Amino acid sequence: MQIQDCIHIDTKLDNIEGTLMKKFTNTVLAASALVLFASQAQAAPNVSGVKINSTAYAGNGCSSGSASVVISPDKTSVSFLFDEYIAEAGGQGQRTFDRKKCDIALGLKIPRGISVSLVNADYRGFHDLPRGATSTFTRDYFFAGKTGPTMKKTWRGARSDDFKVTDNLAVLANVWSKCGTDVILRSKSAATVKTKRGHEALMMVDSIDLKSKTLFRYNFRYRTC
Repeated sequence: MQIQDCIHIDTKLDNIEGTLMKKFTNTVLAASALVLFASQAQAAPNVSGVKINSTAYAGNGCSSGSASVVISPDKTSVSFLFDEYIAEAGGQGQRTFDRKKCDIALGLKIPRGISVSLVNADYRGFHDLPRGATSTFTRDYFFAGKTGPTMKKTWRGARSDDFKVTDNLAVLANVWSKCGTDVILRSKSAATVKTKRGHEALMMVDSIDLKSKTLFRYNFRYRTC
């Protein structure tokens, strides 16, 4: 056999090997894509069994019977609407400080293979502050038996306007309830106003589009476990 013939055979073998390798690589990639797709499909949680099965509230800003509760059809959020969450100071009685609070508890029924985590919470309200007055809104979040983050927002007068507070709880985003175990989510909030004697100040945790009603909306996300 001539050297030229050997070179020609080697070249053909290289081409065949390259073709086989390309087909093998494409097959592996296709198989990997199918596995990834299947795992993603499997990972999508079925939340049809998740139920917010109990709610409770208490505090001098949300006395018994002063609230209504709306749970979303998909069980991923719940709204509390209050009409007594108002802190006032500087008016009759000349108090220069007032604080109202509301504690909320949500009982979540979690089916087997699902855990839950709080993602964010929205609040709407209104404050009327003279110059030198301040209003403060604090929020604490935690699952019963655990600790969580504390949020705080302060406004200074003079101002008279609506407000919206949105808590994107990155701290809680990776804190999940125990797999398949019922959980109680707790939220504690407080509205505080400070002013000078004789200068009226007001803070009302309220909803702009639900007249004289306070809106608390807690949104959840789920995962399989």
